[in-house]
Amino acid sequence: MILNKKVYDTHIREMRVMQPVVMNLTFKKEFRTGTNIVGYINNNAAQTVIIGAHYDHLGYGEDGSSRMTEPGRAIHNGADDNASGVAAMLALADKLKKSAQKKYNYLFIAFSAEELGLLGSKAFVKEKDFDRKKAAYMINMDMVGRLSPDRKLTVGGVGTSPVWGSVLKSVTSNFKIVNDSSG
Repeated sequence: MILNKKVYDTHIREMRVMQPVVMNLTFKKEFRTGTNIVGYINNNAAQTVIIGAHYDHLGYGEDGSSRMTEPGRAIHNGADDNASGVAAMLALADKLKKSAQKKYNYLFIAFSAEELGLLGSKAFVKEKDFDRKKAAYMINMDMVGRLSPDRKLTVGGVGTSPVWGSVLKSVTSNFKIVNDSSG
């Protein structure tokens, strides 16, 4: 069982049970090192667009993430979660570098430790060297290899920036855009 204080406080503490439950739990603290990888296109613009994707995947199932039914240890390849997002981000970086589009600077971040609780992106937000006031918006590319047969494209976080509503209304493609305002 994997349990942390936040999970306990949120889901366990307030549970009302008919009989007391006694548990003996052992906690093991593990430290891991993660590294975010950053690239920057400087167009000498006033604002910067951040484009990110996490590059970690589900590992070997060591954190209870395995869907395997057979015993043993096998790598959990992350083709869609999230090699697809990283590939799309790198392709976009290449296109923007060659583009005449100079309205924004572009900051590309390959985040580490997303599967462990968004640790790479949380570390970046705490980074003091980046002036958040210069961020126009962020695009997070996660699991972009799952286009449904009905061509429905879900865009999450639309409510996090006033820009997204008008931008998405201007999209004239053969995708069915579904807006999700949560971020």
